[in-house]
Amino acid sequence: MASTNLAQTELINRRSGNDRRNRAGFSIRLLVGAGKTWEIREVTKRLRDEGKKAFFFRLEHLCFNFNTSFEIGTEAEFAQWLSLNDPAWFFLDSVDEARLGNPKNFEAAIRNFGDRLGDSKQRAHIFITSRLSEWRPQSDLSLVKEQLPFVEPASVPEEDIEDISVDFDETSTGEIKSTIKDSNSSFDPAVFSLLPPG
Repeated sequence: MASTNLAQTELINRRSGNDRRNRAGFSIRLLVGAGKTWEIREVTKRLRDEGKKAFFFRLEHLCFNFNTSFEIGTEAEFAQWLSLNDPAWFFLDSVDEARLGNPKNFEAAIRNFGDRLGDSKQRAHIFITSRLSEWRPQSDLSLVKEQLPFVEPASVPEEDIEDISVDFDETSTGEIKSTIKDSNSSFDPAVFSLLPPG
């Protein structure tokens, strides 16, 4: 696994001609490691400034009440997106905060989020953050795959493919390790390990 400077890495919806998952408007990125809450929040704001649909959720609230879990974006904006056919970016922060009250809260949050997305999952680009100590590689990944499944469409017209990439903030000093499988593999979430500067 190669590591690279986070500021130079396009983690949000990086498109390539051979990546069927991204061509279909669907991706899940799991950002595991040092806290990046501020950075993720800034990326959400940047996407919104560019006219994209982007939302920032607190996982610790999402497990109880969807309507009060929006930190950036609103329930009305989310309902409007559901009625459209556009992609959207969702940032869910963070697994460790959700588990502070109850270890089952992360599972409840992901189930609630998956239910609310409904049939619109295929238009969602989802980012979930966690500290390394709280991320359970097997059970958490299985939960995400089960609740946020990807169903490959029959075809995606070339004209429907939008090329969007967003770098994280230039001041980022962290690094990542990517465990993305190659483009011919199954449609699994991509896991990135955020490494502390060193």
